[in-house]
Amino acid sequence: MANADTPHGFNATGVMYGLNQYAVDNTSGSTAIFKGDLLSMMSTGLVTSVPNGTHHIGAAESVVSPSTAAKSLVASGTTATVLSHYHPSQQYYAQDDGQAIGLQSTIGNNCDITAGAGSTATGISAHELDATNFATANTATAALVCRIHGLLQKEDNAFGANAEWVVSINEHYLTAGTAGI
Repeated sequence: MANADTPHGFNATGVMYGLNQYAVDNTSGSTAIFKGDLLSMMSTGLVTSVPNGTHHIGAAESVVSPSTAAKSLVASGTTATVLSHYHPSQQYYAQDDGQAIGLQSTIGNNCDITAGAGSTATGISAHELDATNFATANTATAALVCRIHGLLQKEDNAFGANAEWVVSINEHYLTAGTAGI
């Protein structure tokens, strides 16, 4: 059975280490932030939804006060405070983008992410794992965002395109990234 293609961003799983508040400044025209977007710390101390930058903090969970935009956590052109899973050991599950086939040998490697526009109908992120990294020598480098721990254990998930993977943030702002296998 083929895996369903249903991007949903990064959702915390396993041990829950808690949430932390981070200020977001989207007044410079940055894109809206949706639940499950992977966030990065900027040099200003503010966070943004930039998929393959550096200094990642975790996935957006909610905002401290409601957003006025349809279903986005933080609308483009606004400031807000977002709650994010922040701990460097936090694990997430995310779907790959189906651009390559994830196999058993994918486990232990690193990969980047892709950032599609989140859904204003559901409020859910469209961030996915970049499967083009799965089968290349780059998976052993430290300069990729996520570390792949394994296939998410659920009945309708299998190795292949659009699989769900358990990952952690390799380029977390509190730790140094390490090379994959």
